Amino acid sequence: MKLKITSISVLTLLFTLTTLNAQEYDINNNFGLWNEVFITKKFDNKWSTTNEFHFRSGKFAAQRDQILIRPSLNYQFDNGITFSTGYTYIENYNYEGSGRAPKAIENNMWEQISYRIPFKGFSVFQWIRLEHRWTNGFKNRFRYRFEVSKPLGEVFNTPVSAFVLNELFIVHNKKLRPFSVNQNWVYMGFDFNLNKNLRLRTGYHNIYIPSSLTSAENRHIWETFLFITL
Repeated sequence: MKLKITSISVLTLLFTLTTLNAQEYDINNNFGLWNEVFITKKFDNKWSTTNEFHFRSGKFAAQRDQILIRPSLNYQFDNGITFSTGYTYIENYNYEGSGRAPKAIENNMWEQISYRIPFKGFSVFQWIRLEHRWTNGFKNRFRYRFEVSKPLGEVFNTPVSAFVLNELFIVHNKKLRPFSVNQNWVYMGFDFNLNKNLRLRTGYHNIYIPSSLTSAENRHIWETFLFITL
């Protein structure tokens, strides 16, 4: 009961903050559809590689938005902490344009530390990532994700969990000093553990991007992941 009350309180707070932001800024609302595939190959209990493929569209599925390819190498320590390092190739398309030619290309290198904490009846997952970005010059960006998930039971013999996460993007200067918030993500939905090697995640994703002191972009996205473990 306490967990249900806490979950409702968190969701209420997130929607309240979104409403307050809408009152303070001139909001440009966009709608999109994102689909991702994550393929992880485990070599042993510690070492693994992951390849991510992201296909993102605007105006639901009518217009191309972004294409991302993100390979990484992962090492899990005995205490459960995982260190990852990888590379990301990103094609950014004009969200309101034709969606044909890339608007900008980004290459970035990154390091990440992640950790899952199990509790009775739910779990907390966190990661911290530092990105070194080459796109119209060099930039650093810090990302922090906090996620809570709770098993709900089974649907047609498939274990199902609910989750909610928040991710904050903070831009740094060359001396790694933060100076502005770049994006804020809120994502909530359901996980379906289809088998030990296959998991499906789908839900509503809200992205809030301040573009100036008086305006911001608010993206409403339906996002689906397929996680494959080899």
